[in-house]
Amino acid sequence: MKKAYRTDIDALDTMADKWPSTVVSRQEIHKLTGGILHGRTLANKESRENEDSIPRFRMGKKVFYQVEDVIKYLKRETSKGTTL
Repeated sequence: MKKAYRTDIDALDTMADKWPSTVVSRQEIHKLTGGILHGRTLANKESRENEDSIPRFRMGKKVFYQVEDVIKYLKRETSKGTTL
């Protein structure tokens, strides 16, 4: 049986619309993405200096991302398949 995925990845934009700020900390990224991404996952990816990592900022010990960049990353990494 063929797996079916949604193809309207533009629905991810609603995450950004509901988030109360233009930035999100690594510690809170799971709340923004509904558990799709976790801060540790991003930290591991960044430690390997991947080209596909999300641009980040640091203030003291806090690492944060622009919400727009997180949404772009999710769209880029989302599997595309047949329409449900």
